[in-house]
Amino acid sequence: MISIAQLRPLLKNHNFLRLASGHFLTQTSVNMLQFTVLISIFEQTGSSFLTGTFVAALSLPAVFLSYFSGVVADSFDRRRILIAATLGRLTVVLGMYFFVDLPGLLLVLAVLISVGNLFHMPAEAASLGDIVKKEKDLFLANSVIAFFFYTSFLTGYAIAGPLFAARGAETVLLVVFAMYFAAFFLQSGLPTLDAHLGKGRARVRFRWSDVLSRMREGFGFILGHQTIRFAVLLAAFIFSVERGVIALIPAIARELWGLSISEIRAITLSGID
Repeated sequence: MISIAQLRPLLKNHNFLRLASGHFLTQTSVNMLQFTVLISIFEQTGSSFLTGTFVAALSLPAVFLSYFSGVVADSFDRRRILIAATLGRLTVVLGMYFFVDLPGLLLVLAVLISVGNLFHMPAEAASLGDIVKKEKDLFLANSVIAFFFYTSFLTGYAIAGPLFAARGAETVLLVVFAMYFAAFFLQSGLPTLDAHLGKGRARVRFRWSDVLSRMREGFGFILGHQTIRFAVLLAAFIFSVERGVIALIPAIARELWGLSISEIRAITLSGID
């Protein structure tokens, strides 16, 4: 078990506290948005196809942009990437607030949020080494970030569920907007995170050829190792099943169990408690 004495160096590291707090705020916001948009689309349309499309659409950026976002994280000041990704999502949430009654547009805006997450996460993960210098503290810092990541699932749904039921989607979106703004404020206090670009030598430049080269290397490595290939396929299968179940929960609850939207919200919330 981790003790307070072990955490003390991290608690004294103000930049780590800014990064970790920003991480928790943004990840909690992501889960609040996923819950709110899923229920809003189903509430307005009653369509399992649209809710399934929403869940699938959230996964598309990861399929097509993962390698690209990693190269970007290695090619620019990571503090600027974090701030840009947070400001972009903050702007999209504002759009969601004004167009919450348009399910199709809401779905498109949710995909943009997913794109912002995809660029934010690799830059954030790679920044830990610049902020936490000692190797023993870096291991603990990664554990703290991982704890916040998984805790954000609980807190995101736990906040969004009753808030949605009591005040509606617009109020949830305003809270998410405030959380993204707080994360932006915290990230703005971080130092420049460009040590990976080098000092006194040629700075790394972004090139499409780098993206294609890394993609070939990655696919070649996966295909060349049976154990890794099996693990990737198994993870993809589990992820697909999980997403499919999430998409069908509202329809199953309504059609088979005869539940209302408010009761579906309550079940969704209790299911993650």
